[in-house]
Amino acid sequence: GKRVRCAPMPSLDELPFIYEEDEPGLKHRILYYEASRGCPFRCGYCLSAPEKGVRQRSLPLILAELQQLTDRGIPLVKFVDRTFNCDPRRSQAILEWIGTLPAAVPTCFHLEVEADHLTPELIRTMTRLPRGRIQVEIGVQSTNPETLAACHRNPSVERCLENTRQLIEAGNMKVHTDLIAGLPYEGLERFRQSFTEVYALGAHQLQLGFLKRLQGAPLAAEPAEYGYRFSPHPPYELLGSRWIGPEELWELKQVLYDRPYPNQVKQTPYPGFSYQEIRHVEAVIHLPCQEDIHALFQMTPYYWKTPRAGAQRLAALTALDVTISFDIHVFRRD
Repeated sequence: GKRVRCAPMPSLDELPFIYEEDEPGLKHRILYYEASRGCPFRCGYCLSAPEKGVRQRSLPLILAELQQLTDRGIPLVKFVDRTFNCDPRRSQAILEWIGTLPAAVPTCFHLEVEADHLTPELIRTMTRLPRGRIQVEIGVQSTNPETLAACHRNPSVERCLENTRQLIEAGNMKVHTDLIAGLPYEGLERFRQSFTEVYALGAHQLQLGFLKRLQGAPLAAEPAEYGYRFSPHPPYELLGSRWIGPEELWELKQVLYDRPYPNQVKQTPYPGFSYQEIRHVEAVIHLPCQEDIHALFQMTPYYWKTPRAGAQRLAALTALDVTISFDIHVFRRD
C-alpha cells in the first residue's frame, strides 16, 4: 500500500558518452550507440510495448559523437534504437550526415527500421549511399494482417514488402529480415505463406525466431485467450497454442534425427481460471515434392543444427506426410 514517487526521467543528453576515452583495441570492436529510448509502437511480443513515448538525444550531440567514432575508424556502429525511422526528419538528417563521410572511412552503420514507415525521401537517401555504408534490419514478423492486428501492429503489408524490396534491389546495403513463428492466428500453413513471401524478397538474411514469453510484453498476459503454453525455463519459448501444436513436424524430426524426442508439454494453471478439458486436434498434410520439404525444413530450428547425415536423408526424399497436431485447452473463469 506504500506509494513510491519516481524521479522524472533525465534527458538523454544528460547521459555520458561512454566512448569518450580512446580505449585500446576500440577500432576493432562492434560498438552500440543509443540515439533514442522507447518506441512509438506497442508490438505485443516486445518488451518495449509498456513504455510510453520516445526520448531522444539531441541531433547536434548525436552527430558530434558519431563523428568521434568514425574518426577512430570503428568498423561497425549499431544503433540500438527500437525504430531508427520513428522520426523521419531526424533519421533523414542522420542519413544525410552519413552520406557526407569520406570513402576512406571504414564505418558501417546498422539500423533497425520499420519498413512500412519509410518515406520515399528516406528510401532515396538510403539507396544512394555508398555500398556497405549502412546495413538494415527489418522486423516483418508476419504477413498476415489478422496476426499483426492481434500484436497491436497495423502496417500496410504491401507497403512493407515493397519498401523492403526496394532496399534489397538497390544492392548497396545488406538487408536482414525477421519472422516470428507462433504469433496469434498463424498456424503452420499461414506461417508458411509468410515465410514464402518474405523469402521471395531475396534479403541477405532471413532470421526465424520463435515466440517467447517476455515478462511485461502484452502477449505474455493472454495465455488463456490464445491457449499459449510456454516453457518455464529460459528463454521461455513457445510450446503450443490454439494454432500450433507441440507435436507439429514430428515426421520431419524423424528424418533429421536418429533419436527424435517430443517436446514436453505440461498443463499450466492460470490464476482465476480452471481447466475444463483438453481437446486434441490432429491432421496430416502431404508435401508432394523436395522443394516443399526443403521449404518446411528451412522454417524450423532444425535447419541450423541438424547433422549432415540427417540433412542428406531429408534431401533424398521426394514426398513426405507430416502430422500437424495441437491441443485446445478449455478454461472456465472462476
